Amino acid sequence: LMKKFMFAMAVMGSFALTANAYAGGYKEIEVKDGGTISGTVLFKGAVPPKKATGKDVDVCHADTPDPSIIATDGKLANVVVYLKKVKKGKAFTDAQKAVVSDQKACIFVPHVALVAEKGKVEFKNSDAKLHNVKVNSIRNGNFNEGVDPHKSLTKAFNKGHDAIKVSCSVHEWMSSWVIVMPHPYYAVTAADGSFKLENVPAGKYKVIVWHGAKENACDVAVDDGKAAKQKSSGVKVVVKKGKEVKITATYK
Repeated sequence: LMKKFMFAMAVMGSFALTANAYAGGYKEIEVKDGGTISGTVLFKGAVPPKKATGKDVDVCHADTPDPSIIATDGKLANVVVYLKKVKKGKAFTDAQKAVVSDQKACIFVPHVALVAEKGKVEFKNSDAKLHNVKVNSIRNGNFNEGVDPHKSLTKAFNKGHDAIKVSCSVHEWMSSWVIVMPHPYYAVTAADGSFKLENVPAGKYKVIVWHGAKENACDVAVDDGKAAKQKSSGVKVVVKKGKEVKITATYK
């Protein structure tokens, strides 16, 4: 029990570092000639073996990839990359305000769902088996509700800067994350480890690289600079009008 509590506090701590920066709210403006922050997240560790399901194998299959680490050819997926202390910038898109998390073949898809503050997540069940959605969040509350086959459950997430672990109590290997962010400058790495933050107003920022299992424990290099251990406060970058900043992060 103590380990679970400490894990929850560590997760909240890694995301709560900048929560106070958004007390005044995020202001949406027209961004002219904005810059781009893009890059790749690498993984040099061992990928966990598949997990045996042992249940509902007609839908869930006999085994499934461990969702905590999804890496292909040394590229790490499902890493959240976001900017710290952004007070104004581009508007949220409609897609960021209404997000779908699908329970499909007994896996949450996507593994990391990014939703705008005050946005909604539709938790779908595309399987012919009962699932449920269990959420414990200090900022957005708790719920644990069943989702019948081919039905869905929609929930609002009103408080930003929250990393929420999601699980299914019916199938214990199923897990995912909902990240509630107070501004739209955040991204999740794709299967090839790539990410891109676009239309960033010119200025000085700090970039945070975060992974559900590895948190902030990575080395980060900006442009052609030397890689250094990421501090909890993030990595400094300077975004110029119409220019691109390249970042490479490495987890071990």
